[in-house]
Amino acid sequence: MVCIKQASIGISCAITLFSHMIHASRNWSQNHAYTIYLIKFVLIVHVDDLLGGCNSDPFYKGLIQHFKKTVKIQEKGIPTQMLQMKLDWNLALSIVSTSQERQIMQLYIKYVGLENKKMFDSPMDPKLKIIKGDPNNLPEVEYLNLIGALYFIARMSRPDVYYAVNALSRMNACYTMEHWRYLLRVLIYLYHTKDQHLTYRRADIDKTKPVTIYGDSSFVDDPNNGRSTSGNVCYYYGNPVSWQCEQQIYVALSTSEA
Repeated sequence: MVCIKQASIGISCAITLFSHMIHASRNWSQNHAYTIYLIKFVLIVHVDDLLGGCNSDPFYKGLIQHFKKTVKIQEKGIPTQMLQMKLDWNLALSIVSTSQERQIMQLYIKYVGLENKKMFDSPMDPKLKIIKGDPNNLPEVEYLNLIGALYFIARMSRPDVYYAVNALSRMNACYTMEHWRYLLRVLIYLYHTKDQHLTYRRADIDKTKPVTIYGDSSFVDDPNNGRSTSGNVCYYYGNPVSWQCEQQIYVALSTSEA
């Protein structure tokens, strides 16, 4: 991991020059991260942090020397934290695990408290029907702040709470104290399962499918508008790399249509 020590205005220039030097392609993604692709090399830039992977020490050292010509950087070694995620490495087995224990703990202390004794074995009651409240009579709780924090956790390392957070986010403009308690249940569940990690393993590319996608949907699960919810997860060489859960735009008239 590398940390930029100078104003990051030079990053774009450095990457552009390096891209031309090695004739690599450059992609600009929605989260403002550059990615340069080679056969066995990847470099990701997020604001002032660079995360790279390479199977060639000489190539890596050449890259660092190239960047030092343009910006001041500090080498951090193998990263243990990235975007509030903890990274646990087992280089011998080619395994890395991600978790967000620290952020979950901070949220739990702030919104629940360590004195709480309640425990839940699921983030949400599967039979729960969430009914809209009065948008003109919102309780004084940090509903939107907690929704945003839980969405980040669900999106980055905890897909098991994605549906619950997505369903409760539909109440952002009409939440009640009851909805707030449902949201705290998600946080309590996360706290008591905070040691669960997403683990990524190097796959045998000759025996593993490159891309596998699973998808499913509910049928008329929202009592407020009659819409259904779709979900999917994408695996890249056996490792989950993307997952989504969103309410459908139209009202499905049958399970097949949903």
